[in-house]
Amino acid sequence: MIDDSNDQNDLFRLWRPFTAPKAAESIYLRKIKVLLVDDVPDNVALVCYILEKVGAIVETACNGQEGVEKATEGQFDVILMDIQMPQLNGYEATLQLRKRGYTKPIIALTAHAMKEDRGKCMDSGCNDYLAKPVVRPLLIQTIYKNLASSAAPPFFP
Repeated sequence: MIDDSNDQNDLFRLWRPFTAPKAAESIYLRKIKVLLVDDVPDNVALVCYILEKVGAIVETACNGQEGVEKATEGQFDVILMDIQMPQLNGYEATLQLRKRGYTKPIIALTAHAMKEDRGKCMDSGCNDYLAKPVVRPLLIQTIYKNLASSAAPPFFP
C-alpha cells in the first residue's frame, strides 16, 4: 500500500502489529459454565485465569476420557477441547460426545495450527478452532460468538 501523506503517524499505523479489537475487553462471560479439557497444567492455569477474570465458571478435565464423562454428567455452556492428550485425544472425545447427542459448542484449543488441523477438528464435530498460544481477546470473542449462535451443527458420523 502506498502512503501519499507526509504524516509519519499514518505510516506507523500501517506497520504496527495487529491487535485484536478492544470489544473483547467489554464482553463478560458472567456465570457461563466452561469445561476446559487439557492435560498441560500451565495451559489450564492460564485459560482458567483468563476466563475467571471475566466471570466464567471453569471446571477442568485432564484428558479426553475425563472430559467426555464430565460433559455428559454436567451442565456446561461450552467445552474447550485440547486435541493432543493422553488416554483419549480431543478428536475422539469430540466424536464420542457428538455421537451421544451433545449439541453445545465444542471449541478446539490446540497447538496444531495448520489448515488441515483446523479441518480435522471441524470434521470431528468441533464448532470452532483456536490455536495456542492463547490470545485473551480472541479466546473471549470465540466463546462469546459460539454461545450466541443457535446450536452445534448437526453431526453425522
